[in-house]
Amino acid sequence: MRIGYYVQGDADEAVVKGLADRWCPGAKLAEGRFRGSSGVSFRREIRKALLDLKDGKACDVLVVLTDADADRWQDVKRRESKKIPDGMPASDAVRRGGSQRRVLAGGRPG
Repeated sequence: MRIGYYVQGDADEAVVKGLADRWCPGAKLAEGRFRGSSGVSFRREIRKALLDLKDGKACDVLVVLTDADADRWQDVKRRESKKIPDGMPASDAVRRGGSQRRVLAGGRPG
């Protein structure tokens, strides 16, 4: 199995790696490309990164972790769900403690 991930920082990357180690230790991880330094750049490139991970890097599962920052997590979910390419299912938002994370996961259509 190949898991592609697109995250905003080192802490988010550690979460993905920790979950993969725990639940799917044999999986290969592929990092999505992010060119930019702001949350706006990150959000703008979600679609491109997911397509690259699915098609270019042949990932079976795709994960995106993004911060809600000052926005309501429901608004972030609605806005970012529109950026998921057609044919990729998305999971529901996940809230842990004080932080809010949006997790998008999808398998390869087929």
